[in-house]
Amino acid sequence: MDIKYDCDVVDGSVISIIIDDLEFEAHSNDEEPPFYEVFITKFSLRDFPTKELRDDVIIKVCDSFESSPEYDDIPVINGTDFTFRKSDADKIMISFEDSGRRKFWDGEIGFKLYMEAKKKAIEERTKEVGDITLDSYDDDGDYIFLNFSCEFQTDNLSKAVSFCEQLLSQIETATDFTLSNKLKKMVEAKGEMEFPEIQESNLEAMRLAIDNAKKSISEEGKLSPKVGASIIKDGKLLGVSFRGQMGAGDHAEYTLFEKILKGQDVSGATLFTTLEPCTDRKNHKTCSEWIIEKGIKHVVIGNLDPNPKIYNNGCKKLKAAGIEISYFPRDLRNEITNDNIKFIEQFNANPDLEGTAIFNYTNNNGLFMIGNNEMIFETKWSKADNTSIHAYNDPGTIKTISIADGNYHIKDIKDGSIYDVSSRARTINKNEILILENINGFFAAVKVIEVKDKTRGDGIDELTFEYKILENKTSNFNAS
Repeated sequence: MDIKYDCDVVDGSVISIIIDDLEFEAHSNDEEPPFYEVFITKFSLRDFPTKELRDDVIIKVCDSFESSPEYDDIPVINGTDFTFRKSDADKIMISFEDSGRRKFWDGEIGFKLYMEAKKKAIEERTKEVGDITLDSYDDDGDYIFLNFSCEFQTDNLSKAVSFCEQLLSQIETATDFTLSNKLKKMVEAKGEMEFPEIQESNLEAMRLAIDNAKKSISEEGKLSPKVGASIIKDGKLLGVSFRGQMGAGDHAEYTLFEKILKGQDVSGATLFTTLEPCTDRKNHKTCSEWIIEKGIKHVVIGNLDPNPKIYNNGCKKLKAAGIEISYFPRDLRNEITNDNIKFIEQFNANPDLEGTAIFNYTNNNGLFMIGNNEMIFETKWSKADNTSIHAYNDPGTIKTISIADGNYHIKDIKDGSIYDVSSRARTINKNEILILENINGFFAAVKVIEVKDKTRGDGIDELTFEYKILENKTSNFNAS
């Protein structure tokens, strides 16, 4: 990793930190002596040696950021969790800040209760482990600010990032434990749990579900979705949850019903969940079954499950049980997608019945799934050259493949079943169309738009295709 510092401003109030080909601008603050503060993404710190961090530079670590033209190019930050400052040759001081506003809450319930539980969790760790220090806790009646810090010895900052993420997860788990105990005592004292009235409950409950989803804990060795849930009844918030909150692998809905709100009457309530409720579980009932059993009246869903084998099944099951289904607005769904991009990408799939696919055909054994449920097609590809590619009928969902000779538009194909299906493999050129029939008798047309081949001068191995799947088991794409 190549790291350079470049002071190109006359008054010295700004320096550039160049990491390989990426440049980050650091601005001096008003402290004495001044420090240069800079936002740098976690990814960019992957091999940053501790010895290369200057004593007068503070790095604010974040997932991503971009300048906002509306606010004089002030950075809009996503996921700022901690800051790094060099304290010795191989040590850094790490500072954590959590703050928020009582926008949705009243009294002792809500954000204040959560922050007090977090403060107690930090104090207990300070006493028992001694590796962190609570620096400040301020409540001005509107905002609450909490700051804690620790010193960490390491030879590079990527290790420090991993340490911070583990520490934050442990603090969050301890906070949840403290919060659960406090809520339990309140229930015992009052006889029932009182939650505040919520204004504009739909959007606020969606926001709570999304924010909790970001806390999700994936099982060891598995890439799981980030899922959060919240529930409202008669205008009052009953509770919130996230995946893995109180048990490894526990889904957010199960955690909410069977652990956080166990024994409470939630019939007639509205559930908000960032991911379509599941329809397949081994150890207990599915989330869809819990929702039906509990008498939930309305479920508001963020995104459908990206796994084509599950896609939309949860919604269908809930609708069949008479439960009303609606969805988060598009901007919130986009945020959920961004939070789960790694989970989504592992499927190498597009569950829609019509669309475009762009993927590296040398990964995942050349597989890319299109469609969903009975109309699923597992396409399989391998390298040919930079204007053509090999396609196969090897996957279990594919019955036959053929090339629609002489057709260059999917809508021109009047009968996709007439073409030769005698071969397990076909070499298809750019702008040609592949016809697939799956084992359930559905037909799909796939048009190759572009083939990139790294060994022949392209920068990547990549296939782009358009496709359309017919829902009626016909092979006439001209009539669709």
